[in-house]
Amino acid sequence: MSLLRRAETCFANQQVNKLLNAFVCPRDEGTLISEHTSNLRDADKRRDRGTSIKESLGKAYLIALIGTPKSAIDGCLIAVKDNICTSEEPTTCASAILKGFHSPYPATVVEKLKHAGALIAGKTNLDEFGMGSDSINSIYGAVKNSYTQDGGSLSAGGSSGGSAVAVATGQCDAALGTDTGGSVRLPAAYTGIIGFKPSYGMVSRWGIVAYANSLDTIGILAKDSSMARNIFDAVEGFDSRDPTSIPVSTRSRIAQQLLERKAKQGWGDTPSVRVGVPTEYNTAELQPEVRRAWLETLQGLRNQGHTIHMLSLATTKMALSAYYVIAPAETSSNLAKYDGVRYGNKNSALERADNVLFASTRGAGLGEEVKRRILLGSYSLSAAAIDNYFKTAQKVRRLVQRDFNNAFALSHPLLKHQDGSGSEPKVDVILTPTAQSLPPRHSSLKNKASIDSYSVDFLTVPASLAGIPALSLPVSIAGQDGIDQNAPTSVGIQVIAQYGDEEMVFAMARSIESLRDIKQSTTHIKLCDRALSSTSNTLDFRSLALSNTSIAHTHQRPSFKTMSNYPHHEYLKNQRGSPFQENHKPPGKRQPLPSNYTISLRPNTADDPGRKDNSLVQTTSKCQLQYGKTFTIQPGRMDRRSREHPRVSALTSIPIIGLVRVHKWFWDKSIETKGRKDTYRYRVIDQATDITILPENEWYDPIEDDETKIKILFVGLALKSTPFYSRDASALMPA
Repeated sequence: MSLLRRAETCFANQQVNKLLNAFVCPRDEGTLISEHTSNLRDADKRRDRGTSIKESLGKAYLIALIGTPKSAIDGCLIAVKDNICTSEEPTTCASAILKGFHSPYPATVVEKLKHAGALIAGKTNLDEFGMGSDSINSIYGAVKNSYTQDGGSLSAGGSSGGSAVAVATGQCDAALGTDTGGSVRLPAAYTGIIGFKPSYGMVSRWGIVAYANSLDTIGILAKDSSMARNIFDAVEGFDSRDPTSIPVSTRSRIAQQLLERKAKQGWGDTPSVRVGVPTEYNTAELQPEVRRAWLETLQGLRNQGHTIHMLSLATTKMALSAYYVIAPAETSSNLAKYDGVRYGNKNSALERADNVLFASTRGAGLGEEVKRRILLGSYSLSAAAIDNYFKTAQKVRRLVQRDFNNAFALSHPLLKHQDGSGSEPKVDVILTPTAQSLPPRHSSLKNKASIDSYSVDFLTVPASLAGIPALSLPVSIAGQDGIDQNAPTSVGIQVIAQYGDEEMVFAMARSIESLRDIKQSTTHIKLCDRALSSTSNTLDFRSLALSNTSIAHTHQRPSFKTMSNYPHHEYLKNQRGSPFQENHKPPGKRQPLPSNYTISLRPNTADDPGRKDNSLVQTTSKCQLQYGKTFTIQPGRMDRRSREHPRVSALTSIPIIGLVRVHKWFWDKSIETKGRKDTYRYRVIDQATDITILPENEWYDPIEDDETKIKILFVGLALKSTPFYSRDASALMPA
């Protein structure tokens, strides 16, 4: 499709989707086409000429020719958030106090886009001055997500909700936004697109209406990571007009550091990347769909050859509080100039002799959320509170940065002396959810306290405080049980890397995008039921285990050929009843499995009368490896003060999975006597010395004759797709 035809499609989508309120000043299709037709035709000619010359002369000579495409985004329609200055259209920040304001100059990023051949598709809606998480605090009205649920509109996220919806609905090829605490990544997660926040200082901030100077970053929203990368390549670079822009010498040092990493680790030739999973991001507020998508993504990356490492970012739980001290404090300073004298529309109708000069102007021109944050920031900077709030928040910010520096294998290029090596494993990239939930309905936001809406930034704020690159990309949840067909079909997964390592972020994004074609019918894995709340400190990831709803990792008999590369495959092949057994070959001598193998299971549900859904479980009559012994444990009397679970020591030297039957005594009121209830649970019996034999979060006081039976249903060598995690997930596979 030609660039002109693609642009006409975008302009038509703008007219069709006007009710979504993505653009602040929507114009008719004819006006848009007439403005850009000439430029689009020129871009088409450059692209066609470049293609023909490339085929005949090669790319090296193509670059030197005049009339070839200006860049990879030549002729692309890119929308711009309404707090980024443009010379053609007003820049209002969705605020009444700036309504009708025309900037005398365009922002640096806008100039660079035009120089690269891109065309500005219009200005997009946002939360006033970028303050909000749902794009509802705007004089132009709320932005509506293209998804609906039960006929009600959903939140588009904020504050770059207009940019996200414009991209998601095809009203433009890509869009620019600003990310202060997640304002690009959260809308991207809610609308199912890519949202990228570069390292602080990599892209010029000159020409942006400031919200919080030390946090504001230009962000990019696109349909795929390749488009986001092309736009980043076009707009990044040093700008002498921006005092926070990273100088050329530092950029050269960062590039050299990345080259040294490639030479040292061989990352360019080896696809394996060390992926970190922070335990603190597994909050109790994570919806099941989000947690499931997170873990399925980790499973897919592990199947690609990457290694998964659990790590701790201890200060994550304090990051949100620190952010909502630092950002409002900078807001109160940045917005002081909007008084109707220096900047802003003066409201003379409300001026009275007993009023401060600008009191009524600011009161009428600024929205409630903006005024709330100005007051909050003014208080935190006051003499009475600056030590307890602002200075403490800055210390927390430093701790957040230190945690990330200790986690990444790549050292921070701007720090001569690192904060310390730390005890956590060194990783190349960190993978987390972007949002804790699916987008809420607009109707539910009306009754939601403002302080509650701040918590949606819990997972995005830490990367903003550290100033490191982060990208949100969609992972499909379509087809999961309980998902409304009209509801969002994806959740956002966030990729975080060390400062200046945008290359790693985009590389990991491409790896995750390659998983989209892989159906989710293979594995169902879950975190333990003891999810970490925002105020908790610990989480035992050893209890990452198989899902209760689907324990079989495949419904097909594994091929012996797929196992030929594994050590000890001869042992499995020789076991009677093994799925890997070759025909007409006598069983070999039984040997113990090595302890460094992870054991998986496809259980037989014949002994599980409590299980309702057996359709997802494959009978293992042909898969058992002579492990049918039943262990009976007599726990004895429990210490009622410590309420410890009964434990059995050294039950097995290898990980097994079995059907656990727990006898629980209860008082039957109808017959006024004791009764016994059998509870059946599938449990992973780990290779730890002490093994908990009761399900998590179930406390009871056993009587002396209580007993627990564990029947070993199946043991076997773990395949790559086995949905099981040990404490170090990289140890899943044999060495």
